Amino acid sequence: MPRTLRWKLLLSILPFVALTGSLLCRHQYLLAKAEILRAIEASARALSERTAADLDRLLEQRRNDLFTLTESSLIRDYYRTVDFQLLNEAEDNRRELEAALASFSRRTGVYARIRYLDFSGRAVCMIPRGPGARPPEPAPEIFAQLRRAAAGAWLSGTPKDGTIDYGKAVHDEDGRFKGALVLSYDLAQIRDILSAIRVGRSGGARLQDAAGRVILEGRSFPPGKDILSAEAGLTRLPWKVVVEAPLEEFLAPLRKVRDAGIAAAAAAVAGLIGLILLAVSSATRPVGALVEAVRRISAGG
Repeated sequence: MPRTLRWKLLLSILPFVALTGSLLCRHQYLLAKAEILRAIEASARALSERTAADLDRLLEQRRNDLFTLTESSLIRDYYRTVDFQLLNEAEDNRRELEAALASFSRRTGVYARIRYLDFSGRAVCMIPRGPGARPPEPAPEIFAQLRRAAAGAWLSGTPKDGTIDYGKAVHDEDGRFKGALVLSYDLAQIRDILSAIRVGRSGGARLQDAAGRVILEGRSFPPGKDILSAEAGLTRLPWKVVVEAPLEEFLAPLRKVRDAGIAAAAAAVAGLIGLILLAVSSATRPVGALVEAVRRISAGG
């Protein structure tokens, strides 16, 4: 009877203890997971916003370069001498303009090509210059839009072959179209910024357009994983910076803590069972002795 009573007491207490312990462990795990994810998401969002702001500043400088160059008197001197059929003077002005653009290109080091095109789209100056025997290149795609643009307007093209064109139309005092300046910005500078971004062990950043097409990508990781992602848009272009990383990299340490907690809880339950068995044995020992004495008296009677 004491042994049966002991196990009945144990079985009545054990499920409650085990259930309470497991619920507490799961509750603590979910709370910690939610807090960690909130902190990581906030950090990733701040990183994407900082990166977008950095790229905005870089691209804004391209616009500033464009406006600075198109306001140069060298461009005005060139198309004025052409208008007056002063061909020798026009050639001198062209060479002076080309030298100024070449110096600017070397100083900035971020443009794959700089072109000044006349009203027909012919390249008057092109930095860097190609071989002399090479046939003239067609006008960039952005040129047709610049011809229709209002005075003072500027445009940016579609990224292609690792560059993006920035163009501004040139008009005379009467508003007549005289040509366009096109700066082909090398996106390698932006790629280097994206490649330097580290999120966890294998996460990174990429630049994509409004349709979700990837323009540039820094680090990448194998697809098919749960992803932690944050994004921030640029102001002057319909692009956005996307920062992402595999979720498993951040949750794996937490799961190790959870597993250690479960193991500790199991050990605690096992210890509690031992204590319960010891306590019940102590409590039922007098009853056992009484039962045994009754049995001896019954057997002797």
